[in-house]
Amino acid sequence: MNEKKWTDTLIKDIVSNITDSEHMIVPIIGTGVYHAIENDTEFNIQEFIVKKILEDDDCPLDCSMDNIKEFSRGYRGMTQLSKLCGKSYTRLIRSVLVNEENLSKIKIDPDVLFFLEHGNFPLILTTCVFHFLERYIKYDDKNYETIPYRRGKDQDIEIKDMRLISPTIFHLFGFAGQNSNVVYTEDDFLCYLHYLQDTNSRPDNLKRYLEDRYILSLGCDIPDWTFRFLLYSLKEKEGTLAGHGDDKTFDGGALSKMLDEELAYFLSDISYYSDKDLNAFLQDINKLLSPKEKPTIFLSVNSEEYETYGEKIKSILSKKFKVWFFKDNGSPQYWEKIEEGIEKCDYFLPVTTGYSITKFMNPSSGRNQKDISPGIVTELRLALEQKAKVKKQKYCIPYTTIPKELLSKTLDKDNPNNYCSDLWDLFFPEEGAQPIETPLEQLTVEEVWNYIMK
Repeated sequence: MNEKKWTDTLIKDIVSNITDSEHMIVPIIGTGVYHAIENDTEFNIQEFIVKKILEDDDCPLDCSMDNIKEFSRGYRGMTQLSKLCGKSYTRLIRSVLVNEENLSKIKIDPDVLFFLEHGNFPLILTTCVFHFLERYIKYDDKNYETIPYRRGKDQDIEIKDMRLISPTIFHLFGFAGQNSNVVYTEDDFLCYLHYLQDTNSRPDNLKRYLEDRYILSLGCDIPDWTFRFLLYSLKEKEGTLAGHGDDKTFDGGALSKMLDEELAYFLSDISYYSDKDLNAFLQDINKLLSPKEKPTIFLSVNSEEYETYGEKIKSILSKKFKVWFFKDNGSPQYWEKIEEGIEKCDYFLPVTTGYSITKFMNPSSGRNQKDISPGIVTELRLALEQKAKVKKQKYCIPYTTIPKELLSKTLDKDNPNNYCSDLWDLFFPEEGAQPIETPLEQLTVEEVWNYIMK
């Protein structure tokens, strides 16, 4: 067995960039990660497409293995086939790529699928012109939006503050359907490369989004110089592509079982990683992306705000946490369940709002007066006791919808007459953590996760 050429440090850096709240890695998925199975025979994607075209009655050529091999030589092979098929070629190839029976025979490499499912990438680029990924993966239980680039500025991703408005799969070479602007032949391919780099037609939002992020190309089996040109069109910044030159960190990379040696040299020159062993590389990444038992988090919310804050924050956190959120329904066992929940949870997340501040000022907030004290204060004091027991840094993850300066002034740990000054250590602990202040509509589970991990 060949010894792997990558380091554990590189893998950990890649995973860190995948799980970062900024989503620093953007994958490009090529046809090399797919295959098709028909009658117990496996074909690569181009062989399968050529075979289905040759089987059509309107195709003037025989469906022989020699012909399948002859016309499955990249874009040059498809160009030759298009000339022999004449005007019917576009209809023939389009009918293959939109046919549901044909699409059902296409399979993706399981390591790649796992990587995409658990990497949770808000943006995925693909050089494939058929519909596949959108059917099999989701982003936070949301469907991906499909954007096919058709050589114009109006086909672009939507971003706000360098974040995507919607999770998106962007088809760099178009998408088989009614529109004729799709890459099928060599001429189409060269035309698209031109439009992707031309300032009058390139997708500027996409380019801006990618400039400071890292591309990981998987199975993009296109010629050496064209891959360089494509990479430059997408990632060039101030005339250069060069990375930081540190072999312990990831600046970008390309993995393909058909990796061209000249392309590998070029990628090395710009500090990009490359390798032919796509599966072993992804398996090392996938081990760290594998779902483990989710840590539990106790969500503490004012009873008046169960719906406005509680349910929404629970939905946000559920991707990475098992959320313990128990609403007061008048049950006599309510406080017994609350204490049990706080003891069992790994983390405690109190939501501080204007309601909370009012209750923090209430002098009847005694620890042993559960029948008359504000419930939120009692929960906080129970959590304070649990924090002392577990002695875990970042046990409390305070989230405030009011300025933390106001929260600090209200708790005022140096004022002996302040009845809630004992809660100071939950919100402003000795380890120096500060409450999260992000507006609810912008709050992400990654931000909460990173709060714990830092």
